[in-house]
Amino acid sequence: MSPLVALLLVSLVSSAAPSLAVDPGDSQGASSGLQEQDKRAVDSVELQANILDLATKEDLDELRSWATGRLAALVTELQTVTSQLQSALPLSSSSLYTRWGSKTCSNTSTQVYKGVIGGGNYGASGSAVNALCLTLQPVYDGRNPTSANTNLYGSEYETSPEEKQNQDGVCSVCRVHRSTTLMIPGTNVCPNGWTLEYSGYLMAGHDSHPASTEYICVDKKQDARYGSNADYNGKLFYYTIGSCGSLPCPPYFEGKVVTCVVCSN
Repeated sequence: MSPLVALLLVSLVSSAAPSLAVDPGDSQGASSGLQEQDKRAVDSVELQANILDLATKEDLDELRSWATGRLAALVTELQTVTSQLQSALPLSSSSLYTRWGSKTCSNTSTQVYKGVIGGGNYGASGSAVNALCLTLQPVYDGRNPTSANTNLYGSEYETSPEEKQNQDGVCSVCRVHRSTTLMIPGTNVCPNGWTLEYSGYLMAGHDSHPASTEYICVDKKQDARYGSNADYNGKLFYYTIGSCGSLPCPPYFEGKVVTCVVCSN
C-alpha cells in the first residue's frame, strides 16, 4: 500500500472514531468540546481533500480495491451475526406452518422440509380427514402390514379446465421467527401488524364424495410434482365457492372462489 493511500485511510478512520464524552452538566465544557470536535472535523476533511488532490490513478484504484474488499467483509460479518441472532432466538418466538401447493417458503421463513400432499382416498367413507405434507425421504423400519390397514394416497388438483388439472400437489413445512401463524379464510390480505407468508385459495374435497376432508389454504401458484398429470386420483382438492343462505351475502358472493391467506406475528 502506498504511503499516500495509507495516510488517507488513517484520516478516514480517525474522522469516523467516536469523540470523547462531555459532562452534560458542564455547559461551558460542552460548548468548548463541540467547538473542538467541529475544528477536528474541518481539519480532517481538508486533509482528505488535499490527499485526494495528490493521489494518482494507481492510488485511487488501490483505495477502491480496499473499499470493495472491506465492504464484502462487512456484508459477510453482518450475515454471520444475523444467522447467530436467529439461531439464538428462543423456541417460543418461532412457529411452524405448512405451505400447501408450494415447493418453497417465504423470504422471511426457513424451509424445514418439502414434500408432496397426501391423505386418504376421496371415495372411501372411512378415509382420514386431514391432509399430510409427506416427506420425499421416507424411512421404513421393516414392520409388516397386518390383516387390516388404512391406505395412504397422493393428491391431485381438480381444477378443470385449468392447466393444473390432475397434477399432484406439493408442499413445504416452514419455520418463521414469529410466535404465531394464522390461516384466514375469505381474504388474501393480512391484518395490520401481521406479516404475509403466502396467499391462495381455500380448497377441499367435493361435497358429493364419501370421504370427509378439511379445508386447506393452497398457494395460488399451485406448484405440482413434475410430469404428474396422470389421472390417478387419491386425495382430491377442489376450489371452494360461496353458497349464500346461512353464509352472509354480501360480503360473500354466490359461486365466487374463496381466497385465503397465511399470516404470522
